[in-house]
Amino acid sequence: MKLFILALLVSASAYAAQPDSELVKATLEAGRGCGNFVRFDDQYLFIGFGRYRRLFEEPRSPIPGQILVTPLGHNDQTFSLPTLDAAIDATRSGDSLFVLTYSSIEEWSLAGKTRVATYETYAIGGVKAYMEHAQSFARLGDKLIIAHGRLGVSFFNLKTKRLTNQFRLVQNQLPKESMATGVSISGNTAYVVMDNFSLVQNGKPAFRGLVLVDMNSERVLSELDGMDPGADAVVTDGQKAIVSFGGNPVWEYGLPALTGRALPEPENRVWRFTPAGNPTGRASLDDKYYYTCFTAAPEKPGGPYRTLPLALNRAQLRL
Repeated sequence: MKLFILALLVSASAYAAQPDSELVKATLEAGRGCGNFVRFDDQYLFIGFGRYRRLFEEPRSPIPGQILVTPLGHNDQTFSLPTLDAAIDATRSGDSLFVLTYSSIEEWSLAGKTRVATYETYAIGGVKAYMEHAQSFARLGDKLIIAHGRLGVSFFNLKTKRLTNQFRLVQNQLPKESMATGVSISGNTAYVVMDNFSLVQNGKPAFRGLVLVDMNSERVLSELDGMDPGADAVVTDGQKAIVSFGGNPVWEYGLPALTGRALPEPENRVWRFTPAGNPTGRASLDDKYYYTCFTAAPEKPGGPYRTLPLALNRAQLRL
C-alpha cells in the first residue's frame, strides 16, 4: 500500500511538472504580444521584452524592459513586472521569479509583485563591452548556467544567490573570439551555442558550433565546430537540440550524434513556416509544440510585420 501511494505521488509530481500542451498553447496564443522569449512551468507562462541597444552606443546603458506573467489558463490574470534592463530569460523557484537581463539577475516576488534584489551575472571588475553581456540561461536544480557572450559562461546558485564559477570558452583559438549566444540543458549536459564574434575574411573563421559542458563538474566536455553564422538560441528536449538562426532557419540535431570535434549534418532544416514568417527570440518546447514569439509577414503588401505568440506543431515541421 505504501509503495502504491508513493507511486501515485511520483506520478502526480511528474504530471505537475509537465503541463498540458493544449493549455500552454491556448494561454500563449491568447496573450497580448511577444518579445524576447517564451518560458513556462507547471503554473505560469513568462514572456520577456526589451532591447539590447538603441543605436550604436558603447558602452551600452540599460534599457528598461518588462516581463509578462500569466497563470496557465487564466489570461485575465496576466500582470507585468517592469525590469531595469531588457528581460531575456526567466525561471521560477516557489514564489521567487528570477529574471535574466543583459545587466543582472532580478529576483521578484510573484505574490507581492515586487523586486527583491538584483545579482551580478559575471564579475569582470569593469564595464562590459559589446556582446559581453548575458544572453540566456538554463537551470538544473538550484544551479543556473548563463551564456555570457564573449565572456563564455558563468554559474549562479539559486539558494545562496551567488556566482559560483565563470570561464571563457574556446580559448585555444585566440586572438579570434567567439560568443555564447544561448544555452539549454539535457540530463547533466549543458549545450552552449556559439557564434563567431571575430570576422575573418581569409582563413578559418572563429569557432561556430556547440560547446558541451558537464553541469556537475562545470567542465567542458567537447567542442563541436562547423555551424553556419548567426546562431542565437538553442533548446533541447532530452532527444533533440534545436538551434535557431534568428528563427530563419532552425536546425535540428539528435543529441546522441553530438560527439567528437565536428558537428554532424543536421537531421532537419526548416525555412518555411505556417503562417508565413519566422520564429524570433528564444523558444521553449515540449513533445508537441515549439512555443515561440513569431514575426508574421504582412497580411497585405506593404502592411506591417507583427510579432505574435505562437505554438508551432513540431510534427508538421518535422522537428
